[in-house]
Amino acid sequence: MCWETNTLGTKIMKTIPDAIDDTIRLIRRTIKTIKNIIDVPLSWIEVIGSKMNVYAWNKRWGNREKGYGYRDEDL
Repeated sequence: MCWETNTLGTKIMKTIPDAIDDTIRLIRRTIKTIKNIIDVPLSWIEVIGSKMNVYAWNKRWGNREKGYGYRDEDL
């Protein structure tokens, strides 16, 4: 049996379904916290990847007149 204290300070017995609900609530809160922590470095990776993509795209299509997409060294 598991005992918990209510708001009035009296001890009441926690039932098994209540204990399961509390455990599930704790697990969900922990997963949400972990997702928030992981979200920060993933956003950095997304920003850096986007900048790399723009750089590569601009380098590829830098010389459209000739059509092969690489800058002319004479410029």
